[in-house]
Amino acid sequence: MCGGRSSRMGIDKSQLLIGDQTFAQVLCNRLEGFSEVIISSNDDALDFLNKKIIKDEKPGCGPLGGILSSLRACITSYAFVLACDMPRFSVDIVEHL
Repeated sequence: MCGGRSSRMGIDKSQLLIGDQTFAQVLCNRLEGFSEVIISSNDDALDFLNKKIIKDEKPGCGPLGGILSSLRACITSYAFVLACDMPRFSVDIVEHL
């Protein structure tokens, strides 16, 4: 889940840096071993990640709109939804679930 209005922070959190990589890059690198990674974002600035990017089918619905669109685009039987502002999550937990 990337994007949103960023009304409190003022900038898109997926573009924040950890070292020389954006949060979105860090997450994509950690998820590289999974069969499918879908990015939910209405921002074309993430095209460089070379992942499937899904735009909201129903804009203005907040995170639920992004989740709905992503689940509809998902080709796997299971999905794990992760926010872009969680770059230090544990891949082991995802695999365990």
